[in-house]
Amino acid sequence: MTGIPNSLSGHSVNLMARAGNTCDTKICKTAATSILHDLDVNIDPCSDFYQYTSVGTFTDLRNNNLDSLRDIIELTYDELLTGAKEKSDEEFINPSQSDRDRSNFNKIKSYYETCMDEATIDSLGPTPLFPDIKSLLDKLNFPVGLDSRFTTDHVRQLTDALIYLGNEGVDNLFSFDVGIDDKNPEEYVININQPDLGLPSREYYDQADVIAIYRNGLISILSSILGNPKDSSPLEELRRTKLAENNLSILSNIEIENMVDRYIEFESHLAKITLANDQFQNPIDLYNPMTIAELHQKYPVVDWIKLIRRFIPEDASLPSNVIVIAPKYMQDLTDWLVNSANRDDGVTTENLREFFIIKTILANIGYIDKPNRDLYRNMIGKISSGATETPPRSRICIGQTSNTFGQLLGRYFVMKKFGGESERKQAAKFLDNITSSWKSRLQDVSWLDSETRSRALEKVSKLKHKEAYSLANPDDRSPESLAQYYNGIEVTPKEYYKTQQSAFQWSLKKEWKDIGQKVNKDIWYMDPHEVNAYYTPTFNEIVIPAGILQSPFYDSDLPRYLNYGGIGVVIGHEITHAFDNSGRLYDGDGRLNSWWTNATATAFEQKSQCFIDQYGKFTIDGPNNSKYNVNGKMTLGENLADNGGINAAFMSMRKSLSEDPENNLALPGLESLSPEQLFFINFGRVWCSNMRPEMAVQRVLNDVHSPAKARVNAAVQNNPEFAKAFKCGAPGSREMNPVDKCSICKLENELPP
Repeated sequence: MTGIPNSLSGHSVNLMARAGNTCDTKICKTAATSILHDLDVNIDPCSDFYQYTSVGTFTDLRNNNLDSLRDIIELTYDELLTGAKEKSDEEFINPSQSDRDRSNFNKIKSYYETCMDEATIDSLGPTPLFPDIKSLLDKLNFPVGLDSRFTTDHVRQLTDALIYLGNEGVDNLFSFDVGIDDKNPEEYVININQPDLGLPSREYYDQADVIAIYRNGLISILSSILGNPKDSSPLEELRRTKLAENNLSILSNIEIENMVDRYIEFESHLAKITLANDQFQNPIDLYNPMTIAELHQKYPVVDWIKLIRRFIPEDASLPSNVIVIAPKYMQDLTDWLVNSANRDDGVTTENLREFFIIKTILANIGYIDKPNRDLYRNMIGKISSGATETPPRSRICIGQTSNTFGQLLGRYFVMKKFGGESERKQAAKFLDNITSSWKSRLQDVSWLDSETRSRALEKVSKLKHKEAYSLANPDDRSPESLAQYYNGIEVTPKEYYKTQQSAFQWSLKKEWKDIGQKVNKDIWYMDPHEVNAYYTPTFNEIVIPAGILQSPFYDSDLPRYLNYGGIGVVIGHEITHAFDNSGRLYDGDGRLNSWWTNATATAFEQKSQCFIDQYGKFTIDGPNNSKYNVNGKMTLGENLADNGGINAAFMSMRKSLSEDPENNLALPGLESLSPEQLFFINFGRVWCSNMRPEMAVQRVLNDVHSPAKARVNAAVQNNPEFAKAFKCGAPGSREMNPVDKCSICKLENELPP
């Protein structure tokens, strides 16, 4: 591709194309080359904008960041510091804390190297799992046998098992964690919810071919871990010895097959009583406070006082309320267990024992030997990811290092790749610009009544943002702050499994110590190097990490119209979440509160239905020529955010063109493209992605985000400015310019193209 057809030039006069108005810097030349490479000029953008721009910037940048993190962690500290001095500032490089910084760096380097030591990990086989299975069985001193039905006489043993599993991070009969109280966002609260399943969602349990793969995979895993030794090799002899030391029986082939069949039957019943993903969209429906006495009355299968007391700090009082997010699931689970003696599908104590054993194995299989990891990966690959090759161990280990030491690893990413306070403050100004545009747009929305508009403007005025990296709890600029934050994680070289257990215990303790404390709003829920962003309704805050503040999303030296089409749309997307179908139910102080008038709420619901219907018509291709429709209800919040984000960013871009022309010069070789066109092109490049059919199905069933093609094409279909920029003709004449456009924030003065 050597150029852009003249037919794609903007309908408006392109002032940037005048002599001397082209950016000739290295970064502009690189951006122009990248855009030319990414566009398929044989595709009409008005017919299929996704195909015209299909690249996948998110995936590419995430992989690049992982590679950068790997390169950083494989340096020595002195090599890191030498490179960081070229990019970072004095806020990050403080000679008085260099010893602490070196110690921190060496700690995560040791963690990474322990993960990379596959020879040691493989030499142990699955044996690190055995003490955990033994400890579980010691708690589960149920009567043994398939004829022993569960009754309320077994509540003590079940409670002890749930405490143990919760302390080990093993999914079980329900989830149980700490969150922010939606109606009192200054306080932490305990949430009780339905569990994660072994398969990606409840729909998979109705597919016979999937269950067959699941069954065969589990049989292979259990045979490798608990089955008869295959030979007399040293590793198999070690496995036999360690099983005996932990009083674990070697299982025959038929015992394993029967155990797996019972496990799948049990889990399939759990899947049947779970709620579908699209039933978790309304936070008011999910907010069900109950006293501990009510828990005992409604769900008498657990000793709730004992369970809660074992997790909260010793000096904390029992909470007055907990939040039950899925009461229907909890009631159905209780009825199933309590009435097991009188049901054909009743639960036996052996069902529970086997279910918890397999869950323990699956929860920890990523930390044992490669042969067992591969068995699990192959099974899941066939079912839901389509992956056929194992990623490089370095990518797996840098991902684990990030999961464990995210803020600390992020510090070194910022030092090496981002810069420091001057870059962060520039990004903060950019966020302010988008917020200002969103606020201006609210003032002109025709269907908002004065009362709701006033409260909406107040909410935007109270909207906070954080950018690049954490400044407190921990302060990523301070080695001392980071050392204190991660104190408690013990890295034991040559013992990866033990190290992972230490990391989990640290994380669990950090989570539960919040009970009884005021909410810490300095906290970040992402790491600095993540290519992502988020909005927190209880904080009324958006967060944009340094990882996404990179080209092509953002660079302070790029023309502003590209930045607005990249990170500007992302920022606008997150701001829009404050007013989507879920976020709009929280006020400016982060409190779950129905502050909309009835008339305005009704108008919002009517306008939202257009998006539900529009996105529900998009499909993805699954395996074996199958097709799945997008769930317009489940994805509504993200779809609204996509559309609101592109509108807010475009409005800011237009303002920038008139107020800041020197930072909106044309790109070399792309002078025929208007800034409006390049805005949309950068947007398309950001969101496009490709994935295997199995993964596409998993996403469409579970992900609240629409598939990439729907995200790109639906957003431009709804945007009149896109049709103007690309001369898409009269409404209805081209696929990307339909007559009926969905809009929540249609303005009084908004005219058709």
